[in-house]
Amino acid sequence: MNESNGAAEEQAPQGHQESHLRLRSLPTVSADSSDGFSAAARGGSAAGTIATVGRTNLQLGSSLWEEEVGLRIAAMTMNPRESSHAESLLTKRDLGEILVSEWSSPSFDGRPLSNKTKSHTYPDSFFLLAVSEGQQSLEAGGEHILLRSGAILLTSGPGADRFWAPAWVRKTTVKIPSELLIPHLGGAQAPRFLVTHSAQSPLARLLTDTLNNLADNYEQMSPLELNVARRVLIDLVVGIAMANPPDSDGIVRLPRIRAAAENWIIEQLATGEAPQVDEAARALNVSRRTVQRAFAATNDTVRGVIRRHRISEVKRDLLRTSSTLMTLAEKWGYSDASHLTREFKGLEGCTPGEFRRQFAGNGCVHEDGV
Repeated sequence: MNESNGAAEEQAPQGHQESHLRLRSLPTVSADSSDGFSAAARGGSAAGTIATVGRTNLQLGSSLWEEEVGLRIAAMTMNPRESSHAESLLTKRDLGEILVSEWSSPSFDGRPLSNKTKSHTYPDSFFLLAVSEGQQSLEAGGEHILLRSGAILLTSGPGADRFWAPAWVRKTTVKIPSELLIPHLGGAQAPRFLVTHSAQSPLARLLTDTLNNLADNYEQMSPLELNVARRVLIDLVVGIAMANPPDSDGIVRLPRIRAAAENWIIEQLATGEAPQVDEAARALNVSRRTVQRAFAATNDTVRGVIRRHRISEVKRDLLRTSSTLMTLAEKWGYSDASHLTREFKGLEGCTPGEFRRQFAGNGCVHEDGV
């Protein structure tokens, strides 16, 4: 191992296509100083925990890949769906004992190694998964859960029975030792299984932004900045957990029901159907009131979400087709062109005609130039 400029270069293990791992000291926070940071955290060189910076290409399903997955997520098997030579990119951005990993993977199927492993998937850690591109599905407790871009999964109990990605997916996982989080929960029960979305929760959106900023700036951050990022990450995870109290079995259901209902709405619109609350409730095997409560928890309504997604589809058609307003109104379930125009203007601030004629990549431009 050769040292250069205070960083140690580590040779890539055999089987890696590419590996650049750089280890550096990340001082831990000390309570001795008045501002909560030790002299080392302000930029000193005192020994502390180790941060790993690097990108590694590994063959999906290989022993080295499963070793990394076992360390940074849990013991499991992952097999490519398309090619036995498929590769996945792993980028490590650890914050001391918090393991932050970005995975860019082709389509795959995965399962826990055994029932025994599954029952102790995360006995000493909280696990977070944030999908940034593509989608990932999982089955847990007999339920199918679809995680689209922007979705966040937080779990402190047994993991999924099965998980898979139908196509290429990019996601970030964070594994946090329980002792870092439990003292901050104030005695509240930790959720065993929680799914939320950055579009529905301000805290989830802040967490997504934090992970994105960490990805963009990690290698330029000082020890002090890394420690601040570590504390912010812990606070956000605790905040999300406390803002979504679980049911008696530890499962947080309303965010999952809302996410599933919105996915169902998107699928119905894609087939030309007009989504209804009662139909969504039947599809999810819950009551109409439960669906309404799930949307109300994010200060939203089912009708409001349907309206936004429907207008989003209309906007795509306005830009990609020459269809008349009457045709679009009929296609997307409006009573007539006037109904479509009123709803479009209420959400977008301009008429469909103005949008189509003057759209320039920045939204609506009115005929008067406003």
